[in-house]
Amino acid sequence: MKDVKYKILIVDDVPENITIVENILEVAGYETTTATDGITALELVNEKKFDLILLDIMMPQMSGIEVCQHLKRNPLTFSIPVIFLTANSDRDT
Repeated sequence: MKDVKYKILIVDDVPENITIVENILEVAGYETTTATDGITALELVNEKKFDLILLDIMMPQMSGIEVCQHLKRNPLTFSIPVIFLTANSDRDT
């Protein structure tokens, strides 16, 4: 039986954060793709199928919440699970 590699999109405007998460996931056997902004992330999901999106909330130009709203309105991407990542300790966020 062939091993299935789940495809995860990591979206964060801080390259160091991407590197940490990407290293952990790749060691665990996941295939990762990265984007440093929301616009690029939305372009990538139109080009490639992802099983999960890890999405930073606080980004310039387009917040992670705005990216998620676009994903959930699109019939081709609405079912992709999204997990928000943030260094913000504010509970309201």
